[in-house]
Amino acid sequence: MSDPTPVCLAMDLWAKACMTDLPTDADYTQEWRQEFREHWNFIRLAISKSCLLDRLIYGGETLRTRMCPLHKGKWGGCTLEECPHGCSHGICITGWIRNPDDPQSGNTGIAIVTAQEKEPHDGN
Repeated sequence: MSDPTPVCLAMDLWAKACMTDLPTDADYTQEWRQEFREHWNFIRLAISKSCLLDRLIYGGETLRTRMCPLHKGKWGGCTLEECPHGCSHGICITGWIRNPDDPQSGNTGIAIVTAQEKEPHDGN
């Protein structure tokens, strides 16, 4: 898959513009921006923490459907030790076994966080 980072950065820029109050905003626009801000901050945090989204977008994987017998579908944190049943994704324990036809993708979460630090996200 080609690098989706520019699309992700464009979405952040779009959201920042949507949340920026303007002196010409009507009351209903100010209310809309506030509601958008609350929803976006919640969704943006969920996106940045999602191992699944990382695997789907950056790793080219499909949705894993086989639950790991050890981790039982629960995220097991970050570790340098591979899961013996195959539910690892880079340093993350996903709780779900990789599909046999999917590419072996690495965890890009650290690279994503680094890219975001270059483009500061002030939460607005």
